[in-house]
Amino acid sequence: MRSFTRREITRRKLKAPEAPKDFINCSLAQISKAMDEPVSTFHEENLVQVVIDLFLGGTNTTATTQRWALIYMIQHGAVQGEEPLVTPWLTAPCGTIILPLCRGSVLYDPECWETPPQFNPGHFLDKDGNFVANEAFLPFSAGHCVCPGDQLARMELFLMFATLLRTFRFQLPEGSPGLKLEYIFGGTLQPQPQEICAAPRLNSPSPGPREDGL
Repeated sequence: MRSFTRREITRRKLKAPEAPKDFINCSLAQISKAMDEPVSTFHEENLVQVVIDLFLGGTNTTATTQRWALIYMIQHGAVQGEEPLVTPWLTAPCGTIILPLCRGSVLYDPECWETPPQFNPGHFLDKDGNFVANEAFLPFSAGHCVCPGDQLARMELFLMFATLLRTFRFQLPEGSPGLKLEYIFGGTLQPQPQEICAAPRLNSPSPGPREDGL
């Protein structure tokens, strides 16, 4: 990925000057402006790393979050209910995975969360079961360190998770020894490989007839 990113940056630099159209072009323009600043963070090495981070942020972290979300829906089976899930559960980003660098931060502060180390749907609900935002919930960081993919990730996770939960109920297969909640340490905290079942909801929308008529 690093080699591919460097080639792409070089390709952009060799092209005729044009109005910046994407992140790499805008960054190269800013690097040119900051060439005389000895402590500037705008340089090619930083650009390469940021582009790689954006790739990883849009693939590995999103997939990991979805996997944890399904596991937590099984662990908290009552949350799935008998009807397709709507609010407030879809408003609370269930199963969000926190990067190891965030450990010890406000996301693990016992003064802000009832059970900081564990996922708890109650963290995002008031006494009447309505969604309530918690200012301590900062999975995408804040300020200068905020994730540039914040809005995209929230929208993408909401659409995928809502679609899955409106269509299926998730459960363990018959004879399963139980959920594996211990994580595998890495760039993100990955769930362990395990089998789960997706049972179609009886009142879920039909996908409609296939084009081949079958």
